[in-house]
Amino acid sequence: MSDVVLFVERPAENGFIGHATLNRPEKLNTLTTEMIALLHQQFSVWADDPACKAVFLDGAGEKAFCAGGDVVAVTTDPSPDMAVGREFFKTEYDLNFFMHTFPKPMLVWGGGICMGGGFGLLQGSSTRIVSDTSRLAMPELAIGFHPDVGGSWFLQRVSAPLGEVIALTGVHFSGADAVELGLADVLVANDAKGAILEALSATDWSEHARANRAFAEAAVRGVAAAQPPAISYKMMPQRDRLAACMHTPDFQERWDNLVALAQDEDPFLKRVGEGTSHGSPASAFVVQSFFQRVRHAGLRDCLDAELALSMNLLEHGDFREGVRALLVDKDRSPNWAFKAIREVDIDWIGKVLP
Repeated sequence: MSDVVLFVERPAENGFIGHATLNRPEKLNTLTTEMIALLHQQFSVWADDPACKAVFLDGAGEKAFCAGGDVVAVTTDPSPDMAVGREFFKTEYDLNFFMHTFPKPMLVWGGGICMGGGFGLLQGSSTRIVSDTSRLAMPELAIGFHPDVGGSWFLQRVSAPLGEVIALTGVHFSGADAVELGLADVLVANDAKGAILEALSATDWSEHARANRAFAEAAVRGVAAAQPPAISYKMMPQRDRLAACMHTPDFQERWDNLVALAQDEDPFLKRVGEGTSHGSPASAFVVQSFFQRVRHAGLRDCLDAELALSMNLLEHGDFREGVRALLVDKDRSPNWAFKAIREVDIDWIGKVLP
């Protein structure tokens, strides 16, 4: 078996804890199609094995749980049918849905960098663990893409309108912020992972999935209480300022309000504004429109619509150009198709929005 994901079965009361580790630390554990398929395959085995009491997913190294997906491979595929991208996104979104519906406790350790596809894995768990080193974001607009992996579903369940702010700005926030936003369950100290695994192994598991999910979270909370984390907020102190930027139905005005933060004296808001200004205006229009379309849809429907949108952005959008500018040539000068949201062409919208 490939070593890009490591699997261990840790002894536990009357069974074992399935422990999976993303193992590309030199690439910040960015996800490949192979890694995603390996996770889905092994998680399926553990789901059906009565000896498996819970599953724990983390990433190798100290820097990152997972910095996202390997979008370079997706956008540099020369095939006319975009087969690499289609396989990658379908495989990824199927795993996301499977994790959200996993029948046993699923715990994900989101310490260090946890962004994009990694953030999607975190959201799929029943106990979303963040640490005092977590750096979280959905930065897809910077590469002309959209916050996928279920982002159109879980970001709209954040207190309005902060989920949309996260989607449009790519703002980095802390583990403490994530808990306050409802995007994580437990904040722990970064050196608490070993103690959590020991607590899970020592748990007296029942035969009932709901009870076991509660036991798993209680084990994590017990460690957090014994080894208190450092609490540091980035986004929460400015939540009212960020929300105020969105108090207009006009897409362009929202975008302009966020970009204007680049002139703010507050260093955090300044970074938010600068980050927003570097994103694709076309993708910003698409994200706002798409969020409205799927606002009341279920997770599976959102993921299916995201697959269509992802492929359309790959074929007609700024996705390839964004990846070229930021990750391939690294000139950080993307030539976006439209320079402002108000310039987005209606024919182009018809090609992209599913």
